[in-house]
Amino acid sequence: MTTDPDMLEKCAQIVANARHIVCFTGAGMSAESGIGTFRGGSGLWSGALGFIVLGWFGTPIGWKWTPGIAWSQYIDKFYNPIRDAQPNEGHRALARLQEIYPDMSIVTQNVDGLHQRAGSNPDRVFEVHGTVRRSRCITNGHIYDFGEEINLPRKSPTCRVEGCSSTLRPDCVLFTESLPTDQWMGAELATRQLGPGDVMIIVGTSAQVYPAAGLPESATRRGATLIDVNLERTNFSRLKNYEYLGGTAATSLPALTESKIGIQTLHKSSSSSLINDITNSNFSTLSNNPSRVDRLIAEYHYEYTRILRLHERIKEILHMQDIEATRQTLDEWLNTINNVQDRRRQEIDNAAEKCRSGEPRLPDEKDVLQLAEALRILRITTRKIRTVLWYWLYWSTNSTTHKIPLIARHQDEQLNTEFHSIIQNDQHSTYNLFYSSTNNEDESKATLECDEQRKLSLKNSISSNDNNKENECKK
Repeated sequence: MTTDPDMLEKCAQIVANARHIVCFTGAGMSAESGIGTFRGGSGLWSGALGFIVLGWFGTPIGWKWTPGIAWSQYIDKFYNPIRDAQPNEGHRALARLQEIYPDMSIVTQNVDGLHQRAGSNPDRVFEVHGTVRRSRCITNGHIYDFGEEINLPRKSPTCRVEGCSSTLRPDCVLFTESLPTDQWMGAELATRQLGPGDVMIIVGTSAQVYPAAGLPESATRRGATLIDVNLERTNFSRLKNYEYLGGTAATSLPALTESKIGIQTLHKSSSSSLINDITNSNFSTLSNNPSRVDRLIAEYHYEYTRILRLHERIKEILHMQDIEATRQTLDEWLNTINNVQDRRRQEIDNAAEKCRSGEPRLPDEKDVLQLAEALRILRITTRKIRTVLWYWLYWSTNSTTHKIPLIARHQDEQLNTEFHSIIQNDQHSTYNLFYSSTNNEDESKATLECDEQRKLSLKNSISSNDNNKENECKK
């Protein structure tokens, strides 16, 4: 089946503009790797024999009463084909997409582990139906990992835990059993993070097995778009924000990830080139090029990660009680956030001006929403900065190194007046007040009550300023 080029371009654009991506995969994902599907005319569960197999070996009944037969059939009919299978181009395409979007989650109903073997981040792959890479004993549920041993014995092995001689079964979810808590919670959390503009890519599943099949419904309720990669339209077509890409995993997914619409450009750009490209560009050029807007969001995440690394370094220095090193690190931290805030403030001002001037809203309106989300992340960062700053300033007042606490200079009444005046006029220059040097040995130390009042005043002032800017964009 050939994928419609126009639909491919549309879906690629949706993925390129998304902040959060979740891939929901089923048996069809691994069909081109040689692993048979369960449903359909030639599925393992089709016909009278399939009904018997499902009722006996697909539930705990057969494993309890005939564990030896269940294990040998499992090895011959199920495990060995998985052992011999290799990831297909669809698996590798999702792994490449995850390199572009490191927070992308893969929720899979498959137990074959091919996503991880293709290079996807194991911490972001949630196997809600378990995995054949582990086994557990039937009686007590002791987990048994065969490690690198891929040729499992055809005779049912027994549990090696002392006092337990139970036979083993695969650590997969059988019918009538509940899903593994850790995997299901991860899948639910990833879905809950989706919102308007985000996307869930559905690959190779008919969505007939609940509760996992309810995740796409949850995604659409939150405003996310569904992209369906299946040979035929599924029941998801009744949901809103539905796009049918069609095709197979091994053909449609590589075409989607290698599309020249946004994704490929971002994939081929290094982090340093992204930063230089955005820093040397103005918002007017970004607003008419969605792929460049996507780069802008990528830079936010890069800078946010850098600030978090500084946060960890400051905590280490505080533990060593090295005030001078803390001063230098705080200088670097504040310089970083000031540069980011200055650039972002100019960009959001330009966007607000476009809104007020009545220029065409598309795609400018969407750009404003993306920038507003990025600024929200930066506001969270500034709260982290203030928390560490105040902690260090309190700690330095009790230091035995005879360094003058920086907070003392705010005890002066004149400086207090200047402090509040600058807060009211320009929130961004308040950072300069936090980190000024002092040589007056007679200045008294600040009390906790006064410090908390100033901290609250700063918080209220910044929140008020942020709300004003957001309201301007909505006008």
